Formats: sequence, structure tokens, C-alpha cells
Amino acid sequence: MPERPLVSVVMAACNAGGGLQTTLEGILGQENISLEFIVVDDGSTDRTFDELREIAGRDQRVKVFNQENRGLTAALIHGCQKAVGEFIARQDAGDMSLPGRFLRQVDLLKSTPDTVICSSFVEFRGPRDEYLYTAAVDEAELQSAGASGVLLGPSHHGSVMMRRDAYEAAGGYRREFYFAQDLDLWSRLAERGRHVVVPEVLYRARLE
Repeated sequence: MPERPLVSVVMAACNAGGGLQTTLEGILGQENISLEFIVVDDGSTDRTFDELREIAGRDQRVKVFNQENRGLTAALIHGCQKAVGEFIARQDAGDMSLPGRFLRQVDLLKSTPDTVICSSFVEFRGPRDEYLYTAAVDEAELQSAGASGVLLGPSHHGSVMMRRDAYEAAGGYRREFYFAQDLDLWSRLAERGRHVVVPEVLYRARLE
């Protein structure tokens, strides 16, 4: 029986063929971490699903599922239901997880047992891969906002890693939130533990 992965990376994809290669290289090239990469194709009309199946045929860590086009929230619910790792990490199609991301996040979560979610700083790039800016929401900002009754999320949804048991106990993503599904989830996870931040750029997001 295959060993259960430590991290389940969950991604939704819809007509994402153009940016898939960079994303896949960033995930599958992560070192010293056992992972599964769960991709839910959300009704693509291009070759995204076929490309993903071809990749899954070459790398058993990639697990591809298909659904009718129902949007990001439904795809994330689907993907997280398939996750078996101790931790669930998010990833957006077209973005890139930088080397060492998952190992750094796992180490921080394991060393701080009262935490339920871990994010990182994020570098944003434009459609020609030009540098735009860096988002660096840190723990001090999160705590200050919380003390003021303001919900402040991570630098980027895709940079997050969560404890799977906390995600499930909080009720996971909810279908009613077609938009802002991340903020809805963060508000419920915040009741169960801390949000910690790796103060490094570990995720690169692309703005089209």
C-alpha cells in the first residue's frame, strides 16, 4: 500500500493550458516532502483536462478529477474531499510555488501546534512575467486586525497551507460562497487556532 502523503496540494483548473507547465514544475519539483497533487478540472473546453491526464500518467502523485463548470468553490470542495494528507495546501493554476515552500510551511505548522493555517509572503507578476509588487501580510498585521475586529486574510489564497483536521472541523469551503470562499473559511478557522506566516516569498502569483 502506498505511503500516505504528508501534504495534499489542491488546485482548480479551467482552460488553464497556457500556465500549467510552470505550475506543475513548481509543485512536482518540491524536495524532501511527500505530496499528492489533486487537480479538479472545472469543465475546461480546451486541452487542459487531456494535458493533466497525460501528466498524471507519468507521475502517480498527480490525481485528476473532472466536473461540469461550477466555479472555484465547488472545485475546491471536490478536491479537498479527495485529500488524504495531514495538511492541505492551496495552489492556483498559472501561479508558482517556489522551491522549499511546502517544507517550510510544514515545519512551521509542526513546531507551533496551536496553529491551523500557515501562509507566506507573495510576489505578484504581470502577464509578461514582469515584477509588479510583493504582498507581505505578516503575523503582527493579522493579530492587530483581529484585535480590532477586522478579518484580514493571507497575502494570497494560493499561498495557504491548512491542517486538514481543522479544515474539516470548520466545515471546509461552503458552496453558498461562490466568491469570497477564502475569507469565509478564514473566519471559521480563526476560531480554532492561530494563523502563522513564513516571512519569505514562497509563492509567485500571476495577474493577467
